[in-house]
Amino acid sequence: MNESKTLSLAIKKIIPYCNENSDHALLRKIGFALKSEKDELKGASLEGSTNYSFKIYLESDPSVALFAKVAFSYALWNPNREVKFGVERETMEFNMMRRFAESIGESAPVAKPYLCIDIDTSTRMLVCEFIESRLLANQFVEGTVDRRVLPKIASFVAELNLQSMNDPSLNEGIKDSYRSLYPTSKEAFGAMVNSKEENDDDHFLAYAKKVGTSRFSDIIDAMGREYEKSECLLHGDMHSLNILVEPFTENGFGEKGSFVLCDWEMAHAGVKGRDAGSFYAWPILSAFFLIGRGRRKEADDVLDCILQFWNEYERTLVKVGGAQKGAMPFHLVSEFAREKIWASVGLTGLRCLEYAFMKEEPHSTIEELQSWFGSLVSDQVELLCKVIKD
Repeated sequence: MNESKTLSLAIKKIIPYCNENSDHALLRKIGFALKSEKDELKGASLEGSTNYSFKIYLESDPSVALFAKVAFSYALWNPNREVKFGVERETMEFNMMRRFAESIGESAPVAKPYLCIDIDTSTRMLVCEFIESRLLANQFVEGTVDRRVLPKIASFVAELNLQSMNDPSLNEGIKDSYRSLYPTSKEAFGAMVNSKEENDDDHFLAYAKKVGTSRFSDIIDAMGREYEKSECLLHGDMHSLNILVEPFTENGFGEKGSFVLCDWEMAHAGVKGRDAGSFYAWPILSAFFLIGRGRRKEADDVLDCILQFWNEYERTLVKVGGAQKGAMPFHLVSEFAREKIWASVGLTGLRCLEYAFMKEEPHSTIEELQSWFGSLVSDQVELLCKVIKD
């Protein structure tokens, strides 16, 4: 089903729920406009790599709007349509959003969920509040981050990870799509390190060849075993592309320093540390690209955001639990710088995989782990500064 047809079906399915009997004031308002004022619902496509997403709005007043996400029995990013990605994930997303909306109230950092309905037997749609916002990811890209938001996000994620989890098989339907990536990643790594192309200046490729296909296969197998663990409740897709913040005003950042965490469809019972670790990836990538643009200070500020998040996440775990489309600005950096940046991204990721799953560098305290991680990233920052400057 193409995007245009999906949008038409989505609007058609939403209209019957917009009436005076709805529990939701916004749906009642839309229903009144459609019936009394002969208005129409229109739609606009939004960015998304897993599902089709739309802004559905009144033609007469686009500010009266809904967000609709249409999910299929596969992920749009996966070219293999035979690998199932169950539509039950949208029911999970709806239930998680409703859970926090009801337990926390108006201050809950989630959009208000309205509907979860089937378009057909293999297509399900989530309808919720549309929020005027911008991505936190864009702030990292620009090197100017609202630091009021980070501890709030970290604290919320820590409390989420500490919530009771009664079902270890929670949202199991999402997992096959990720399991299918393991053999693919091994094949891609093998093709890369065995390539006959000469590229002596690529520091990631040099390290990847040192690791070798056998060790990389062991890393992926260990990662797969960790993925099967059911230790805590996870958001499951906790990166800054899924965190909405207030739009800029003429005075700078938004007034409240608030955020909304979206895309709950991958919430599941999983391994400790996954949510926090997922958050770090985008700031690191952003910092490397800032270096490529000659903006060292902003890069250091972005990396400091990781430490701020980490410390608040740890503090909340101890206090509460009693336990210890945005895009990178490729056009702003040279081709040479891009090559070096991607090499540093690859090397950083590979070293983290080794550390996590080969367990050869045990650290007994959070401080030691922070020091190791900080040194890893700082070494790449210094390398990028040197090679790009030279």
